[in-house]
Parts: sequence; C-alpha cells; structure tokens
Amino acid sequence: MRRALVIVALLASGCTTTTPPTPTPDPGLSDRLLTTGDLPAGYTKHRPEPQDRPKSDHPECEEVLHDLEIATTVREARDAFQSADGTIVQHIVRDRGGPTLADTAATLTGCAQFTLTYPDGMTGTETVTTLSTTPTRWSGEVIADLGALVVHDRLTVLVEGDRTAVLSVVTPDGADESFVAGLVDTAHAKLTG
Repeated sequence: MRRALVIVALLASGCTTTTPPTPTPDPGLSDRLLTTGDLPAGYTKHRPEPQDRPKSDHPECEEVLHDLEIATTVREARDAFQSADGTIVQHIVRDRGGPTLADTAATLTGCAQFTLTYPDGMTGTETVTTLSTTPTRWSGEVIADLGALVVHDRLTVLVEGDRTAVLSVVTPDGADESFVAGLVDTAHAKLTG
C-alpha cells in the first residue's frame, strides 16, 4: 500500500503532485479523454491523493512538470486510471495556453537531473530524458529516485490546433514501450477527432 501511495505522490509535477483541480465537465474536452475501454482489462478510475509540493535546486524544471501535469489556468478535462500492479495512466486535454511546446521542450532538455526536497525533509533526484521531439509532440522519461524507491513517468505532450494533451504512464520499473505507443496513438486520435 505504501508503494502505491508513493507512486501516486510522484505522479506529476516533477513526479510530485498537489491535488489536481476537479474539472468542470466540458464535452468539447472530456469527450477527447481516454476511457477504461481504451486500456487493458483491470484498469479502474483513480484520483491522486493531495501531496505537498517540493522545492527544487532547478525550480524551472519542477515548474514546467507541475504546469504540465497539475497546475493549469486554462480550460481542461482530465482522468486517471490505475491497474492492480500500481501502474497509473493520467490523461489531460486542455486548451492551449502558457508556454509553447518548443519552450517546454527546451526547458525539459535542460533538466537532465535535479533535486527535489519535500516539506517532510525527504529528498529525491529526478532525471529527465527526452526520447523524441517534433513541432507537435514531446516525449520523455522522468525518473524519480528517492533512494528506497524509483518511479518512472513516461510523459508525452501532444499539440493539435488549439488543444494540448498530456499523457503520463507511471510505473515502478518503466513502462512497456508498445503499451505507451498504443496509448499515445489513441490519445492523438481522440485529440484530433
């Protein structure tokens, strides 16, 4: 149980999470979200527990990840799902706003490794590796190492017209690439549909 709670705590914002806003249903956006029907059997809806936001020795890195996965000032819809093995899939669709994808990608490229310090004194190291980047897609692996626990967040940002989608696949040991690729393809089809 503790492992699942830590994975949830590391879901977003540099693999850390504050409580995401409860979105007001918006058919224009919520209809574009993944559903349990898009996932393998055994995934159920999930709501992350609130967590305190950490400080970082590279605040721009923590900030960009937080802005992607948690904080927003634009209209959005989001959903999250969890499997029995603790894998968490979070999907967010929002109106475009804030930094451009190019600016976000440039910041993340400069975030190869940074330290997070939590209010309770726990520290961790995060590593961000860009896997691919195009004018409409950034994909990377965010690894949070807390010493006794390592968590992988396979993060993809998609941009299409006036909308952005953020897809996170959080696992204790790295996501299967074919699973991620299938989810990204489905998320992209829903974003453009």
